[in-house]
Amino acid sequence: MGNSMTYKLESFIEKIESPVVCDFDGTEVEYADGRDLVNHVFDRYWLVDSINVTDGKVLLKMKENKNTNSVDWIGEEGVVRSFF
Repeated sequence: MGNSMTYKLESFIEKIESPVVCDFDGTEVEYADGRDLVNHVFDRYWLVDSINVTDGKVLLKMKENKNTNSVDWIGEEGVVRSFF
């Protein structure tokens, strides 16, 4: 498995048998199939923003996941902590 996708994402992407084209902020990269994409190691974490199919290729528009190191991962506001 690649280092930049979640298990939930990988479990369906690896089943894609058609070529996969990913649009990373305007840069398109083509992979032989979903397994090829899942096995790729990225330098950033990505989320699938949209999925389309054109000319027998699966097109994934990706957006960077900027919340990977956030302690606010469930959307809660910061909490003031006290020892008392």
